[in-house]
Parts: sequence; structure tokens; C-alpha cells
Amino acid sequence: MDRESAYDRGLWFGLAVFALVGLAIYLLHGVLAQVISDWWATFLLYVPAFFAVLLIRPAQERYAHFALRRYCQRAGHEPDHGRGPHAPVFCERCRALLAPGDAANVRNAGT
Repeated sequence: MDRESAYDRGLWFGLAVFALVGLAIYLLHGVLAQVISDWWATFLLYVPAFFAVLLIRPAQERYAHFALRRYCQRAGHEPDHGRGPHAPVFCERCRALLAPGDAANVRNAGT
């Protein structure tokens, strides 16, 4: 798996998250419109609906990092510990960014 395909799949995942949040807001609007007035339901859910589009990029990043970490674990790639204890950890072969706690998991994946 290369970085580009992971981010392409992540984009679709982010769009799916956006669609599910939009569906949840739509259903919540229907419930709130019955409990309180339709105007108040629209007023309360306007801001969350407006900012729901901002969920696409973080969901894409998380999915891409997850997919790349999983690929490195299954392929048995060795982590490259950067300079210092708090430096980011990368996969030596495909240069995927790994969290510091994932380095031991990648190393021990083959055992």
C-alpha cells in the first residue's frame, strides 16, 4: 500500500463520516422539531451542521495513518527511531509515520 492510496481511501472514509454526521443532525432536527419548535431546532443545529465539513480532513488523516501502520505491522517493517526520545518514529521501508507506542508493535508483529 502506498501513501497516496491510503489517503484516497481516507478521503472516502472522511466523506462517509461527514455523511453520517449529517444524517445524525438531520434525525436530531426531526426529534427536536417535535419537542421544541422548528425554528429553535434549526437555530440550535445550524452551527454543528455548518462545521461538520471540518471533520473530513481529521478523519482522512486518522484512517491513512491507521492503514499505513497496519500495513507496516503485517509486512514486518522495522521502525526508524528518530533523533531523541520524543522524535517521531517512521517505518524504515515505506516511511509511514508511526506513533511512539506503535514501534514495539511493529517490531514484534512477526513473532
